[in-house]
Amino acid sequence: MAMGAAALVPLTLARLPSPPPPQPKRVGLAPRHVPGEAQAAPGPSTMLRPLGSGPVRPGPPMMQRLDPKRTNRSPYRAPRKPRVIWTFPMGAPIATPPALAEGLVIVASLGGKVAAVTLDGKERWSRELGDRIYGGPLVQGGLVRVGVDGGKLVTLDARTGQRKATLEVDGDADTAPAPMPDGGFVFAAGKIAYGVRRDGTVRWRYKHRRKLYAAPAVGDDGTAYFGAQGGAVLAIAPNGELRWKTALGSDADAGLSVSDDGTVLAGNDGGEVVALAPQDGAIRWRAALGGFVRGALAVGRDGAVLASTYGPTPAVVALDGASGAELWRFTVRGTGSREFGVHGAPVEDADGTLLFGAQDDMLRALTPEGTERWKLQLGGDIDGTVVLTEELLLVGCGDGHLYALGESG
Repeated sequence: MAMGAAALVPLTLARLPSPPPPQPKRVGLAPRHVPGEAQAAPGPSTMLRPLGSGPVRPGPPMMQRLDPKRTNRSPYRAPRKPRVIWTFPMGAPIATPPALAEGLVIVASLGGKVAAVTLDGKERWSRELGDRIYGGPLVQGGLVRVGVDGGKLVTLDARTGQRKATLEVDGDADTAPAPMPDGGFVFAAGKIAYGVRRDGTVRWRYKHRRKLYAAPAVGDDGTAYFGAQGGAVLAIAPNGELRWKTALGSDADAGLSVSDDGTVLAGNDGGEVVALAPQDGAIRWRAALGGFVRGALAVGRDGAVLASTYGPTPAVVALDGASGAELWRFTVRGTGSREFGVHGAPVEDADGTLLFGAQDDMLRALTPEGTERWKLQLGGDIDGTVVLTEELLLVGCGDGHLYALGESG
C-alpha cells in the first residue's frame, strides 16, 4: 500500500486580489505577510459578547458538526496565528469534514477514497469505496461509518481500514450519519430515512416522497430530524414513526441543527432560516437572509444561530436564537452568482472564535461579534466545515488536499 507523503506547502495568497474590508467595517486591509501564514486583521479583537454556557461534547471530533444536535461547538482553541504544517493529498476534492478515530484523522473525498492519516500527516491506510462521499464520517466504538453514492453505507475498522460491513440502500447515501442515544445511528439515502442498530442492521425505514438531502440532526430524546427537497422537515421517533412534518415552501437542503432548548433549525432555498417547535413542528420564526441557505447550520454556546448563504452577496450571519433577529452579518466577496457562496457552517472554538471556509478559497476566523481576526488562502473551494483538534486545525479543500494548520512560531 502506497504511503502518502506529508509536505510543508508554502502557499501564495496572490491568486485572488485582496478584497475590500468585509463587514462589519472595523476590519481594514491586511499588511504584507509571510506566504503560508494567515493575514491578521488589524483593529480591536476584544470579546464584547459573553461566550455562553451551552454544552460542548468533550474530546476529539467524531462526527460532522461535532455532536448529534449538530451545534458545531469545539472544546479546543484555534491557532491565533496559523500556518500550514502539512498537507495530505487525496487525489480528488474534499467536500466533507474529517473525524478522529484511534488517534488517526479519517478523511473522505469525492473520488470515493477514505484514508487514515497520522497527526503528523502520514498515511496509515486507505480504502477505495467506489463512488463519491459527501457526508462526514461517523466514528463509533473503533468503527468508521461512511455513506457512499451508489447506494451503500460502509463500516470500516478505524485502526486497519478493514471493511466490516456494507449496508445496501435505495439511493445515494450522501448524508452524514448521526448517532442515536442507544448506540445506533440514522442517515438518509435517496427518499428513505434509515434507523440502524449498533450492529449495523436496519431497525426501521421511513420513505418520503422527495429526496432527503441534508444531514440529519438528533435531539436529546432520540428524535431524528431530516430536511427534504420540496421543502419539508420531518421529525422521526426512535422507533421510526413520523411525529410531524412541516412544509417550508422551498427545498430544505441545509444541514439541520437543534438548539439547547430543542428548537429545530432548518435552512432553505428561499433564503431563510426557519425555527420549528420540537413538539409539533410549528414555525416559531423565519429569518430572510438574502441568498440560498444550503450549507449546514450551527448554534453558538450563547444560543445564537449561525448560518451561511450563497450569492449574490455571500455571508455568514448570526441570528438571535429566540426571535431570529439578525445580530451581525459578515459578507464575503462574491461573483454575483446565486450559486457561489459559503457552504460550511462556522465552528465555534473554546474562546468563541468562529472558523469557516468559502468558495473564494479563503479560510477565515471571526470574533464572536463577526469581526475578522485573520484569513488564509488555500488551494481551492472550502465547502465542508473545518475541524479542530488539540493541536491542529484541519481543513478539507477542493484542490484535493487535507490541510493541517498549527500555531506560527
